[in-house]
Formats: sequence, C-alpha cells, structure tokens
Amino acid sequence: MAMLIRNIFDQAFKTNDSLYFAVLTGCLRVAKESIFTGLNNLKTFSVTTVRFDEYFGFTDEEVKEMLEYYELDNRYIEIKNWYNGYHFGNAEVYCPWDVISYCDELMDDPSMEPKDYWSNTSNNDVIRHFIKKLDNGLTKSELEALLAGETVVREIYEDLTYNRLYDTIDLIARIGDAQAVYTNKTPLTRDVFDACTNLRFVGVLATGYNVVDIKAAKEKKIAVTNIPTYGTAAVAQFAIALLLELCHHIGEHSASVLRGEWSRSQDWCYWNYPLVELAGKTMGIIGFGRIGQETGRIAQALGMKVLAYDEVKYPDRENETCHYTDLDTLLCESDVISLHCPLFPATQGMINRKTIARMKTGVLLINCSRGPLVVEEDLSEALNSGKVAGAALDVVSTEPIREDNPLLAAKNVIITPHIAWAPKESRIRLMQIAVDNLRCFIEGRPQNVVNL
Repeated sequence: MAMLIRNIFDQAFKTNDSLYFAVLTGCLRVAKESIFTGLNNLKTFSVTTVRFDEYFGFTDEEVKEMLEYYELDNRYIEIKNWYNGYHFGNAEVYCPWDVISYCDELMDDPSMEPKDYWSNTSNNDVIRHFIKKLDNGLTKSELEALLAGETVVREIYEDLTYNRLYDTIDLIARIGDAQAVYTNKTPLTRDVFDACTNLRFVGVLATGYNVVDIKAAKEKKIAVTNIPTYGTAAVAQFAIALLLELCHHIGEHSASVLRGEWSRSQDWCYWNYPLVELAGKTMGIIGFGRIGQETGRIAQALGMKVLAYDEVKYPDRENETCHYTDLDTLLCESDVISLHCPLFPATQGMINRKTIARMKTGVLLINCSRGPLVVEEDLSEALNSGKVAGAALDVVSTEPIREDNPLLAAKNVIITPHIAWAPKESRIRLMQIAVDNLRCFIEGRPQNVVNL
C-alpha cells in the first residue's frame, strides 16, 4: 500500500509535466519532505495562512456561479447555511465535497434535503477518543458550548499530527486533577495547562526544560523546576571520553587486536587510525555553564587552551589558559569544539553549513548537550568531505535515532545513545534533587524554578 501511494504521488505530482499548480488539503500536516510520498520541498500552509486561503474550499462567488450553471439558484440560502463557515486565512469558504455532492443529488431529485457528505479520515474517532478519555468539567463544558453553536478558542499548531493529538489527549487524562507532575521527555504544552486547571508544579527530571512551555506555565502560575547540577561531573567526563576516543580510537584498536590483526601484521608498529595529541591544542566551549566549565577544567589539565563563549560571563573563571571570546573567534581558532549550551530558538541549528565553513579544516566536534543544536545534514556533508575530521555525539535531533539519519552513513563519527548523564551516582543525585524541589515548593520556599 505504501508503494502504491508513493507511486501515485510521484506520477501525479513529481513527474507530471502537465501539472502547473496543485493544492493538497487535509486535516493534518503533510511533511515538507517525505520518504513515504516520494515528494520533497512541499510548501505547507495552515488555516492561518492568508496566501492561497481561498484554495482550501469554494468561495461564495464560486458557489453562486455553480448554482447558476446548474439552475439551482433557489438553493443558495440553504447551501450557504449548511456548507459555508470554514475559515482559512482571511477567506470564508464552503466545504467543496459537500457542495458538489449535494448539487449532484439535486440534479436527480430536486426535493433532496441537505445532509453531511464529508467524513474525516478517522471517522470522528479523535472526537470519540477525546470524550472517552477526558472527564474534567472544563472539557465537557467546551464540548457542550460547541454543540450549542458557541465558540471555543484554541492555539493552532502548524505541525499537528494524529499522534500528537492522541498523545495530548492521553496526557491530559493521565494528569487529571493532579497538582504536581514530573516529566522528562513528555512535552507539556499550553493546551495541557489549559485543561489541567489544578496543576501548580511541574518537575522536569533533567537540566534542560525545553519540553515545557514555560511562558504558558508562568501565565497559569505553575512553577517549573529543573535539576541543574546532578550530572555536571559525569557529562564533562563523558565529553572528554568522546574526545579521547576520537583522538585514539581505543575501542577499535582493541577490537582489531582481539580479531588477530596485530598478530598478523608484518610490522611491529600497528594502528588503524591517526593518533592525535591534545596538549597545546585549543578547545572551544560553546556554553560555559557548570558542565562547560568542568569540561574546560579537564581540558586544561590535558594541556589544552580553552576559548569559552557564553552570553553570561564570569570573569573569575578566566586564567592564563582559559579566556572568553566571541563566537566567530572561537569557530576560527579552535581545534576542538564542544557544545554545552541549552537548546533555545537562538541556538537551534547553530552548527550548520555556514558556521562549519568558518571552522578550521580538521576540527573535531563534541556534542553532549542537545541534538538540534546541529544541522545533521550539514555535519554529515562536512565529515564526508574532511572539513570536520571527526564528530563524537551523545545526542541527535530525534531520539532514539532514526534509521534515515544522515550521520549514520557519515565518515569518522561516533554516536552514543544519550548516556552521558546516566552513571548511577548521577541518577541518585537526580532523584534526590527532584524530591527536594517538590518538598521545597510545598513548604513555600521553591528552588530551581526556571520560570520566575
């Protein structure tokens, strides 16, 4: 079935010389690039988009023209009452399938009364699932308001998918009337906060808190806490371990000896990869908070110089071998670049084709922070060209890693499954801090709150 749909899309859109312009409409988002459909570079629009808004349905003038053509002018009012009311961009449009179907039946039976012809692809299963899962008063009152013809305002998500819709419904049902919740990878959005009116505390079981809409939480007077210091030593240690593996490929050399390759070597000197000495080289650290500083301290112990970039500067952290600098200088002068900054809109995709071009040829890249900091297609291209000599990553853009991630086919890359944080000692500290965060909140002296 997948191949059938893919071939239809390919022949109807991608290789159809007779096609000048096409619009695909649907309840939910069609990906801009899709292996499933075989298409790429699709321009997507939502119900908020003004451009092409009238293409999502029939305009009032188009309906009048159709009715005049079929000599059904006398049906205009009832057709408008039944099938008008969809709002796209700045345009009010009619549901085209309903209008066409009703006109077609009127041609056979002029006494035919209007009815619903359009059924969504889930057969209204989303609505049934919503009603079944949710039993809080707010949701019921909203549904009753809609049935009564009133209006309920909700935020529009440009990339809405059925999975996201179901996940949000299930999440709201799971939270229910709880006043406090903990989360790690599960997103808590404005819709969740709107529905869960008893919620007063969110504990993020990590340092990064981008999974939570902290602005919406603040508006709702919901405290959001994180775990800022549980894994500082472990993550810094892991970042240096990744760097040493890039420099020496210890695992691969050990494996080759165990395979008997050294025993069979004609030369006493034997290695499979170039070996790199770090002393005297420069490490650039982007994000010089606790973990960045600890990574820098270890790097200096190895004889490296450290260039640090961060919007917040602590002059007392500088010394003879560690200095703050601007991002461009860091990119140009570093032999190794290690990422330790949080994921914000301003930092997302900061390692890209343009920033890589400013780096030294042969640079090494370490990322133990957040996968979306890196544009993976650009890094893969740089690895394969040799611009970047090696990359060691504990994080990727989508986790678990997708099978089509371009880094899986790149040269000189090490990828670990987001484990830098995970030593037993770190996990014990994490749980202790998480409990303390909630205890302190209950006692009226909140700590580690990120949305004050």
